[in-house]
Amino acid sequence: MENLKAEETVYIRRFTGYGYSYSKATVAKVTPKGFTDIVIGSGSLVRFRPDGKEVGDRFRGWEIERDKTVEERDALRAQEERKNKARWAVCDLKVGGVGDGSGKEDLLKVIEKLETDIIAARILVEAI
Repeated sequence: MENLKAEETVYIRRFTGYGYSYSKATVAKVTPKGFTDIVIGSGSLVRFRPDGKEVGDRFRGWEIERDKTVEERDALRAQEERKNKARWAVCDLKVGGVGDGSGKEDLLKVIEKLETDIIAARILVEAI
């Protein structure tokens, strides 16, 4: 891999069938032959070939992220998190408290709560 050094932070990725799953990891060492040992998760050591693919797992293994820098991937992950929060806020918009016996005051309270929830959801969507 291109100029990786011990203690450097990298992203590794694995194809899930629907897209890539990314994980932040730390380079433990780079061997003279170009193999890279990376610590992932709770301390598991994984070896990568010089081409960036995990040793021993040709089809479902990890690979070192080469498309984006750590900073770019961090920004994309933060954006994805904001998008998910906004998506859940929109999905959570519910009209509750309305029944057959609801009068004008009850309906106005429900509408007021719904308007407040919509404003909160809009703020999250605009932050994406």
